[in-house]
Amino acid sequence: MLLVWVNQRVWPEDYGSGNVAAQHHGWALAVVSGRLAPMVAWSTALYGVYTYLGAGLAAYGFSTEKIAVTILLYGCGAIGGVLIGGRMVDRIGTKPTSGAALAGLSVCLLLIQLAIDAGMLVTLALGVASAAAQLFFPAQQTGLADDFPGQRATVLAWNNSALFLGIALGSVVGGQAIAHGGFTANLKISAAIAIAGWMINQAVVPNAAHSQTEAIDLS
Repeated sequence: MLLVWVNQRVWPEDYGSGNVAAQHHGWALAVVSGRLAPMVAWSTALYGVYTYLGAGLAAYGFSTEKIAVTILLYGCGAIGGVLIGGRMVDRIGTKPTSGAALAGLSVCLLLIQLAIDAGMLVTLALGVASAAAQLFFPAQQTGLADDFPGQRATVLAWNNSALFLGIALGSVVGGQAIAHGGFTANLKISAAIAIAGWMINQAVVPNAAHSQTEAIDLS
């Protein structure tokens, strides 16, 4: 209830028209689905590992206290990655940033396995992987807002739905990977999904020159 009051205080008056969605009721899924595919791949790869992170580390002999510290630093890496990702988008654009995030996530997931095998720097590897992954989120949101300026709220809502779909898929894929090959298989399969997301991202996200000169018309 306190947040309701804060929300009313901090947001400016909304003068938006209520008929935008009605004017574009036919555009949504067919046009925007391709742009949401990188989000699905990203969240599948990321949450396929994160959902089972505690169980995976426990299987390698990590204590409860060490797992808690690792997850704490993983969260700190995520905060740092989002902030760095925002700055990267401002400097180099959305497509290079999202591409770097997906490729970086894939590489870092494989490095986590190397760190586990070596028995050292596992917490650091997970923190770096989290930071690399979270570069993607501000890039994806900014790209969608730029490419669909007349339907930003609707497209960003679809983007959140794609995120949740990826989380669900990641839980399924990660669970099956662990059941059949352990946490090692989970890391490798998630890395493969991330690099597939990178390829999709390269194919479907418009270049900066296009996004700055011509907004996509969904009407």
